[in-house]
Amino acid sequence: VHTYNLETDYHFSPWDRHEITIGAGVRSYRSKAKDSLGQLLFIPEDETTVNYTLFIQDKITLQPDRWTLTLGSKFEKNDYTDYEYQPSARIAFTPNRKNTYWAAVSRAVRTPSRYEHGSDIFSGAAIGNNDVDSENVTTYELGHRILVNEKLSFDTTIFYNDYDDLTITESKPGADIIVNDFSAN
Repeated sequence: VHTYNLETDYHFSPWDRHEITIGAGVRSYRSKAKDSLGQLLFIPEDETTVNYTLFIQDKITLQPDRWTLTLGSKFEKNDYTDYEYQPSARIAFTPNRKNTYWAAVSRAVRTPSRYEHGSDIFSGAAIGNNDVDSENVTTYELGHRILVNEKLSFDTTIFYNDYDDLTITESKPGADIIVNDFSAN
């Protein structure tokens, strides 16, 4: 597997109390899979996939040195599931110089691997699925940071994750097929 990655970002403040970050990137994966024993077959044997990414984030100062709101999203185009979006929102409260509290909600995806998307394992025992979707997680977060001194701080964070469209191997008569048919939290 060979991976090539190029990313750039730009920071600016077009209005009072706004810090905007925009970015873009491209990642290319080139892989060749050949099993000399014939137990693992990838179709095609050689494959190159490309992911394109755009990112925008706005950190808004609601009250100087007290409240900030950060809104943003990552947008991706990939060869397996086409377009994906990954928004996030975070609010932070700093009541004094030593303490910061925050809450956030975010969505993230995991695009299918080459194995999940287009493989034939052990002469048909498990078959990749070209229609498999990305796995999704919505993450909820609460946190607190205490600054002990200028070089030491402690964070405590609580997460709750809600997963959808997780991939599993569905057993049916004949070949087992990889599908999105599982959720967890």
